[in-house]
Amino acid sequence: MALHPQLFSVYTSSEKKRLFFIRIVKAESLDLPIEKATDEVYVYCSLRYKDLETKSHKQKLSHTVNIEYHETRIEQIDPKEQIILTLHIERPPSKKMSWYHRIRPNKKTQGDLDRYVNPKDGSICQTVFSTTRFMDSRNISTATLLLVNNWYRSNHPTMMNKAVMEKAIGKIYIEYLCFTYDSAQYHNIPNTMKEANDIIHQR
Repeated sequence: MALHPQLFSVYTSSEKKRLFFIRIVKAESLDLPIEKATDEVYVYCSLRYKDLETKSHKQKLSHTVNIEYHETRIEQIDPKEQIILTLHIERPPSKKMSWYHRIRPNKKTQGDLDRYVNPKDGSICQTVFSTTRFMDSRNISTATLLLVNNWYRSNHPTMMNKAVMEKAIGKIYIEYLCFTYDSAQYHNIPNTMKEANDIIHQR
């Protein structure tokens, strides 16, 4: 018995789905007064897409920060939605400071870096982008994005610069790959960028 045309279309229909893999490689040329900080300062990178958020491991802040193995897989990527990459800093608890600095903190050196820090979440810079221009990648590709700070506070506030300032802070390097597949044909979805890249080149 022949299948009804409408039923046949349901059973044979498939849906094109897209996975987007992104790996944050490093942040470079960070224009921050790091050498003036009185304490050790640690930095980590967060990635946010809709309700998804991932974080890298913390490491000591420097002008170049290698962020290895921070890879994220985004399912059903919407090219119109934005991805936000943000660098945050953390300081050791104040009790780890010397008694001298607890009694008499160096306001000048502490304030130099503090002017870059968002008091809400400790962020020091970020980049915001959509993946529209990355959707055609058929190989693991790289991109360089500008890191900016939109909440910088001047050390000498005046009536002219009380508004929030935007400062270019540095660059962040990413690797990415878009994996498009037919939901009716693929059941073992790649978990990593390397797995997706291998499948693409085996097609």
